[in-house]
Amino acid sequence: KLLHSPLHPLYNRAIRGQFAAGSTINPFFALAALDDGVVTPQYKIYDPGWFQLPNTSHIYHDWRRGGHGWVDLHKAIIVSCDTYVYNLAVNMGIARMITVLHEFGFGKPTDIDMPGEVAGLVPTPKWKMGAQGHPWYTGDTIETGIGQGFLLVTPLQLAQAVSALAEHGNRFKPDLLLKTISPTGKVTMQTPIAEPPVLLRHPQDWNIVIRAMAGVAAPGGTAALFGRHLQFTVAAKTGTAQIYGHQRDEDAIRTNIPKRLRNNHLFIAYAPVKNPQIAIAVVVEHSALA
Repeated sequence: KLLHSPLHPLYNRAIRGQFAAGSTINPFFALAALDDGVVTPQYKIYDPGWFQLPNTSHIYHDWRRGGHGWVDLHKAIIVSCDTYVYNLAVNMGIARMITVLHEFGFGKPTDIDMPGEVAGLVPTPKWKMGAQGHPWYTGDTIETGIGQGFLLVTPLQLAQAVSALAEHGNRFKPDLLLKTISPTGKVTMQTPIAEPPVLLRHPQDWNIVIRAMAGVAAPGGTAALFGRHLQFTVAAKTGTAQIYGHQRDEDAIRTNIPKRLRNNHLFIAYAPVKNPQIAIAVVVEHSALA
């Protein structure tokens, strides 16, 4: 029954599950945009609840009807403002977005000491032309910016990326080995293996993004319920990845659509904020609960 279950309970999703990241990818793009001067902490846009590219008819909706009003980067992360991120993605461009995704380890295996890990996918214009025979459009950049479209990540990659953010760019290879003991009883502890760090021109940008992530689990943030009774500080980001249709459509008929077509919900976090000890990534598949 386990082997043939349509839910695939024996499938190691931590290293083999490839998911759209949703808004959990936003802090990494925000960090790069700040450091490149694409935006400043003071830069604001007005969010009416939608975004439209010039000379096009397609409307990109925010998850909140009516929008969030005036939004800067800090607020955008706390309330998960899609409209701000649409604008951010267009201004950044796909080339810079690809670079920061690779810097944080997306698009390649983490090389954890487990077999069968997959790489996920960081889409590029060259990849799209080769895989689909179509050019890259600005709409593809927008979809990548909100963690949708062709972008695929594993839960372990998300956890490794948020741990690098917690360490202000210091990255380490994840491993399960704690120590080895020789036949003579000699104990050798496993030494953390460093990966190439993420380097910023302006180190203060780490704290700008982290302060916003700390607000995610505070009153008014998208993870306020999670943070309500915590005995420690946490920096977090929530995300919703659409499987079929628009999430507002799902809100209206959430329990009336097949479970496999319901949205995935994601959560990344590290704690405590000032002395990080643990980083996590959570994916709740096809959940009827937002």
